[in-house]
Amino acid sequence: MEFWGAEVKSGQSFEVELEDDGSRILHISQAALGEVTSDNKKEKGNGTACIYLKFNNEKFVIGTLSHDKFPQMPLDLALHSEFELSHTWKNGSVYFTGYYVDTPQGSGSESEEELLEPIVNPVKSHSTASDPTTSKQVKIVEPKKAEDSSDDEDEDDTSTEDEMSSEDQVDV
Repeated sequence: MEFWGAEVKSGQSFEVELEDDGSRILHISQAALGEVTSDNKKEKGNGTACIYLKFNNEKFVIGTLSHDKFPQMPLDLALHSEFELSHTWKNGSVYFTGYYVDTPQGSGSESEEELLEPIVNPVKSHSTASDPTTSKQVKIVEPKKAEDSSDDEDEDDTSTEDEMSSEDQVDV
């Protein structure tokens, strides 16, 4: 494992090129706002930064940072090929941190293509129109009201539990 970090300055993007052999994956684990470079204190608290990731010619919003409320955020991004980071904060830099993870080479029967394909778990649709057994089978049950004597019993149970817990304590 190897540490990774990048500063993305205001108005700029940061391109990352990973090795083509697929021997490492970059795991980005955090984004944080840097120090404010603007002298205007009003802009300091009002500025938000949309964080973008451009991967395979598609641009994704991965979060929004705010200097007063959310100056940093955890991420869980695992990237295996080139990508680009950018943001919209005008008052300073955004810092990204993470680490490289070595991938096993040639261990296992799965090819690289199979490992990179998303896994989709099929979910069976539960429509009440097509399944008559699921419609209107909810029964509301009112809780039984406890009598006054049951309250006394609950208090007795509590006191014995307290007595047992004090007996079980051991001074060290």
